[in-house]
Amino acid sequence: MTDTGIGIDAGELGKLFALFEQTDNKRTFNTGTGLGLAISRQYARLMGGDITVTSEPGRGSCFQLLIPVEEGDRAAAVEPANLRRVMGLRPGQPPVRVLLADDNAPNRNWIKQLLELIGCQVREAADGEETIRIWAEWRPGLILMDLQMPVLDGYEATRRIKKSAGGAETVVIALTATVLEENRRAILEAGAADLLGKPMAEHQLFDKMHQHLGVQFLYEAEPAAVPAADEAGESERQAAAVGRLPAGLRGGMRDAIANGDLEGFGLLLQEVTALDPAASRFLRSLAEQYDYDNLLRLLT
Repeated sequence: MTDTGIGIDAGELGKLFALFEQTDNKRTFNTGTGLGLAISRQYARLMGGDITVTSEPGRGSCFQLLIPVEEGDRAAAVEPANLRRVMGLRPGQPPVRVLLADDNAPNRNWIKQLLELIGCQVREAADGEETIRIWAEWRPGLILMDLQMPVLDGYEATRRIKKSAGGAETVVIALTATVLEENRRAILEAGAADLLGKPMAEHQLFDKMHQHLGVQFLYEAEPAAVPAADEAGESERQAAAVGRLPAGLRGGMRDAIANGDLEGFGLLLQEVTALDPAASRFLRSLAEQYDYDNLLRLLT
């Protein structure tokens, strides 16, 4: 991996792979603990390889990971579990309010889109103090709490919420890239109900929501095998199914897509699921591929 950043002085290169050490450049930006590269090199060496670096101040750095690999045995590969995809929230439940607390906007955006698409109500916070303020005025049922945030970290924000009136009713699930026993113990003592490691899979988040909040989901039915020669016909049947949906429902979904209202689209998608699960799967598939042109065309 090569970058064109600020580079590292020759005298500082020796500190890169030492435990709890940071170069002067990294201290300037005040990020990290000085463990990432040290742990990465140890993993590489355990696999019989190594990580090396060359750098030039003002020009950038080049990191190389070298490990011995060989082609594996396909027959020995473990098939993933057959996980059912969540299509929406089961009707008849109270609104599901989720507060995303994370200073990393891309992290928030991915989870926000995922939750809004199935019909959850979502708000965002970029630091611990903002998290407490939004919680106090909105009272979500769930907070997905990043542990490392500016102003006030996730540990302290969780403590303050749990000590506040009504705080016991809100479920806090911590988000962390380092699921070590010390982290787990500290955040559970602060009042969190559980932890999720970063990155996480969709089903892990939904499983936690069901476990701690009792949220009920609508799942995708097991798809029937479609012969390759009939794929075009299947697409036509799916499009026809969308066309048979009530005009008001199609219009509402079209407006939601045109306005970028993913939460509204997700709520309407639940209505489609109740009417025609196949049409719902088709529309959801297009939305997940960001194929908004086709969605607008089909919903017109």
